[in-house]
Amino acid sequence: MAFQLLAAVILIPFGLFTMMRGSEALNDGRLGPVEGGVAVLSGATMVLGGVALLLGLIVAGVIAVAAMGASTVVWVRQRRRAFGPAGLTPAAVTGRAATLALIAALLVAGGR
Repeated sequence: MAFQLLAAVILIPFGLFTMMRGSEALNDGRLGPVEGGVAVLSGATMVLGGVALLLGLIVAGVIAVAAMGASTVVWVRQRRRAFGPAGLTPAAVTGRAATLALIAALLVAGGR
């Protein structure tokens, strides 16, 4: 149960950040309607998944991890469009993948 709580504590702020970033990029014209919508919806899914994890629903965490995957695709496309291939540094991609792997590992550990 403690692992689920830790995953929720990580997911909720990450989802809020993704939601705000997607909304701001959509309003500024940096993202198109599809990419901005995916960012906002995946952020909302992460927040709701984190709240459901706080309530003890482990299945919601799996949905939140899928939403993180979708937001990662939008993040990669946005970075590539803004900075070209140099915008995707190995450290940035590794950090994003490590966050996703950490939440997935916490969900697996919490499910046991």
